[in-house]
Amino acid sequence: MTELSLSAINAIAPYSLRISELGGFDFDVELGLTYNIALIEDHTFGDAYETYMLNVLPHSMDEYDKIKRERLVRVRRDDKIRQTVLAVLEESMKNQNIIIDYVCMSEDNRQDFRARLFEGWFGEYADDSKYRLLTTSLTLNGVTNHLGAFLRKDSDVYDAFCQAFEQFDRDIHKDEPWNIDIRE
Repeated sequence: MTELSLSAINAIAPYSLRISELGGFDFDVELGLTYNIALIEDHTFGDAYETYMLNVLPHSMDEYDKIKRERLVRVRRDDKIRQTVLAVLEESMKNQNIIIDYVCMSEDNRQDFRARLFEGWFGEYADDSKYRLLTTSLTLNGVTNHLGAFLRKDSDVYDAFCQAFEQFDRDIHKDEPWNIDIRE
């Protein structure tokens, strides 16, 4: 992967990022939590693509839950987290051929919320004439999980990746298609 410039990200991100021992970057948010944002190499669509899974999580979900309980507050959506994620995306997408994907699974029944959040982040960042977001979802036993991929339209692998995304859906989910939603 092309190295990300921490100074370029910090120049536009509202939260100051630092290199994390976990990989990626850490940043402290106003609630007193430390978040980690990382782009993790992902081979879901094959080795022909430079694909990275976007991962944004508090270091400790126990601490997150403790803050909610002790302060008797609903942890609100922090707009500065969104802006910080967008700064990392902006720096990442300078690489013409990088593909960023995300998966929202059902470990805490908040996958629909996370999918809308990721789609909103990408939608806010993306100029439709330059970028494409491919999304899909699968409902099994009443639980819906989500997958999305974001890439530049001028990528050398644009057409091939879009075909690979569609083929992934057909091959893996023959019995219950993911209802692909491709936005131009």
